[in-house]
Amino acid sequence: MSTSGMDQGSDPPPFVPPTCQQTAASTEIRAEMKRRDWIDYVGLWVSIATLVFLGIYTMLTGFITYDSWTQITTASRAWLSPSFMVLGRPLEGGTVRFQLQVENFGRQPATDVTYRFRHFLTTYIAQDHRGEPKLPPNATCSGLQARKGGGFVVYPGKTNFWITSGFRHDAETKHIISAILDHRRSLIIEGCIAYRTFGARHTSAFRFFLRDIPGPSCWRASQGLVTPQGVMACWNFNGMRSGNGAN
Repeated sequence: MSTSGMDQGSDPPPFVPPTCQQTAASTEIRAEMKRRDWIDYVGLWVSIATLVFLGIYTMLTGFITYDSWTQITTASRAWLSPSFMVLGRPLEGGTVRFQLQVENFGRQPATDVTYRFRHFLTTYIAQDHRGEPKLPPNATCSGLQARKGGGFVVYPGKTNFWITSGFRHDAETKHIISAILDHRRSLIIEGCIAYRTFGARHTSAFRFFLRDIPGPSCWRASQGLVTPQGVMACWNFNGMRSGNGAN
């Protein structure tokens, strides 16, 4: 007769303690697992540090590249300067005409060049006056666009480029001429030149005042402006400290 789960008369197997070899092997396994965990831990942080370094390097490289490109374009682009202004006709004839010399001191042509002038009278500036009257900001650049294909080109170098303009022949112009010739008021002409270089819009703002002197506004000369009255020298415009700017 038998009982379930065990043969009648059989004894359970005796407990055999682990040998020294088994204990040593178990210890080595645990040590190996710890070593691998440490390697994985260090590897994780090395990967994180590498990603951070690459991110910082990429950012710095981008900044350096942008800064280098900015320096290159700044050194090579067009730079228009309104350098000189002079009367183009005698005021005594009842008209106000003037000529503005523009020079390109850059290395690239200035394209799509356009301009805007504004004039007004101010407190008389005497020849011995060292200061300047307080004037409002020059706002002629506001809204002035250099539309592609809508203007002219000013090439770099010593190009004798002039912009000729003037006032309408009306009662206001007669009043302006009378105030200038009587040395009661000074004429201010300010303006802005807009142009494109390297595909970007840039502007040059300027402000001049007419430097009147005793005598006629223009006189015959061997060199000077070619007018209907012949070759003449005329009053010049002086640059002012305010109302100028460029970008």
